[in-house]
Amino acid sequence: MKALGFTLIEMIMAMVLLSIVGLSLAGIITKSSQIYVDTAARELILQEGRFVAERIVRELRLAVPNSVVLSQGNTCVEWVPVRASGIYSDLPLTPKNELTIIPDGTIRKDQRVVIYPTSAVDIFSPEAPVGGENKTAIILDNVDFTASNTENMVQLKIAEQTLFPSGSPANRFYIYDTPVAYCIEANQIWRYSNYALERETVNTPNFLNAERSLMAENVTELEFNTSNATLTRNSLVKFHLIISARGEEVRFDHDVLIANAP
Repeated sequence: MKALGFTLIEMIMAMVLLSIVGLSLAGIITKSSQIYVDTAARELILQEGRFVAERIVRELRLAVPNSVVLSQGNTCVEWVPVRASGIYSDLPLTPKNELTIIPDGTIRKDQRVVIYPTSAVDIFSPEAPVGGENKTAIILDNVDFTASNTENMVQLKIAEQTLFPSGSPANRFYIYDTPVAYCIEANQIWRYSNYALERETVNTPNFLNAERSLMAENVTELEFNTSNATLTRNSLVKFHLIISARGEEVRFDHDVLIANAP
């Protein structure tokens, strides 16, 4: 009877083939793992970039008209959010310490009212607004937001007798208090809030007493630009940011149309 078995050459060939198959499978597994790691890193960058970009877009849209200012180098953007707004009746012809309004939200003491702001200078100032001819005034008393207040005129008390020099074409007023800023520092985007209005420039030393929150890391570039309002659209803020990690780089470009008009 003929014996069955492997010859030495057959066994060696089988081992070589198994080694080749094993190495091929190992290469496929390694490459698949690397693809997964790269995809996960890219997805993390996309999520981080989308989050901070969408946050900036949503907040900027609700800025007081013409309140957006940029730092030197355009790496920091600052604006004043609208806390409430509404319409007013005819402006008084002489300085008064009250306005007749219909608000669309609750108004708090020490907030500020502005009518027809045409530049950030009307809102940001080295000093608090005083009486006389001024586009802004400090609010003296609270105005609660109720159904009756949205249907009937109410009196808004202001701290100083003020003459508003220019009326809004749509009789609009805006209520605001503290600014918000987004800046890049050491490859990180920080959000600043709850700091004083009374200063002249946009830079991080002015934010020493501000609340700040980390919004994004691994940011290699952040730049803002503004376009003034035209007859066919409101003012526009453009920005782009680049986030890099693990050899991956993603760029985000956004145009933000300010929803409010003076």
